[in-house]
Amino acid sequence: MNSWIAQNRFGLGVPLGTIAIRNPEAWLLAQLSPQQALPSAVQSWKSSANIMEEIIRTPKSMKKMSRKDRKKQARQELKQIFWHGFHSNTPFLERVIMFFCNHLTVSAEKNDVALFVPSFQKEVVRANLHRGYGAMLTASTKHPAMLKYLDNIRSSGPDSKKGKRKKIGLNENLAREILELHSIGLESGYTQADVLAFSNILTGWSIPRNQKEFKGTSFFFRARVHQPGSQAEMGIRYAQPGVKKGERVLADLAQSKFTAQRLAYKLVQHFLSDQPDPKLVSNMAKAYLNGKDDIIAMLKEMIRAPESWAPIQKKLKRPDEYVLSTMRMLIPKGHRLNKKQQKQLLGNLVVMGQKPFFAPSPEGWSDNADEWLSGESMLRRLRFAELIAAQFVSEHEDIVQLAEQHLGPTLSEKTRLMIARAPSRKTALALLLSAPDFQRR
Repeated sequence: MNSWIAQNRFGLGVPLGTIAIRNPEAWLLAQLSPQQALPSAVQSWKSSANIMEEIIRTPKSMKKMSRKDRKKQARQELKQIFWHGFHSNTPFLERVIMFFCNHLTVSAEKNDVALFVPSFQKEVVRANLHRGYGAMLTASTKHPAMLKYLDNIRSSGPDSKKGKRKKIGLNENLAREILELHSIGLESGYTQADVLAFSNILTGWSIPRNQKEFKGTSFFFRARVHQPGSQAEMGIRYAQPGVKKGERVLADLAQSKFTAQRLAYKLVQHFLSDQPDPKLVSNMAKAYLNGKDDIIAMLKEMIRAPESWAPIQKKLKRPDEYVLSTMRMLIPKGHRLNKKQQKQLLGNLVVMGQKPFFAPSPEGWSDNADEWLSGESMLRRLRFAELIAAQFVSEHEDIVQLAEQHLGPTLSEKTRLMIARAPSRKTALALLLSAPDFQRR
């Protein structure tokens, strides 16, 4: 049974033609190796520095056309990120990447943020998975996607050189979301005074706006808008100069017991259960802290826990997981989807309420089933099942056999009989895709 649990619960579904995995735990652990190469699709994405340099150096007369071309390229790269989950040989790793991209949400819905979302995944999440959460959190806070999304490029300290002269206001968005969503959370008891202090600390964290400011990176510290002096954050006084003050705060936040607990809880909620087991959360948090914000140690603790392999499927697939697992079950791995098929699948994903990389708020997409279980949401899933069954049923002769291959021992007798007694193969396939056995993991 563990082979199917590994691929469905921790991965993105059992690919068509796959045989049972002999050592599921080792299979998952191997995907967390730092030796894992960057996917070829990701390697070709432009860095945030390259994109920033192009923006800065584009003549004013060509900026409108250039921006249009860049947005088109960004949209194509966003699609590549999603389709990579269909082809990936390391689906657990991709799920981990998806988790942290959602945890540190930057939504492409906001103007120009879309340009930097692919590089955010590459430079923030993938590049720092093995370096620790402190490195990931700092990279996230310095990235143009996050600085633009949460408006820190418009923040100015009231006592800074520019703030005194032009009365530009302090923006609390980035500081507030880091405290509430990206690190210690409300459980830590942080106050409005902490938000204000952290907002002052992050003033000046910005992006280059011209060739003089561009120094080969997409981050620029704007000293003239930085609030001078020391700041008290969560009972600690920080007096480091300039950008080092913010870096120190982020490092301390990453190693907080509250951040460890929050990350562990969210990971268990994402992979295993809407009501995480307190003991497992505690053990994962300890592994994280013992490794000094070690993400991989926390994930290994989860994989090795007996609770992770319980046969009961407690998690409802989010729409993106549902679509990807459907594709992996029905479509041969080497098959390349044409533009019409891609458009149809993405269109159905939007209809089900989850347009990839367009989260409606900094909280990202919910991992709680209640958010996806409305009558309308389930109706849309049933409609998707019918459409996909009609499109791909000709590729599959025996739907019961297909169900057995992809759900294994998790296939219930009720679902097996329902599929076997269906009046047509198309109906049988639609019933399989609609069944709780397939909808959950």
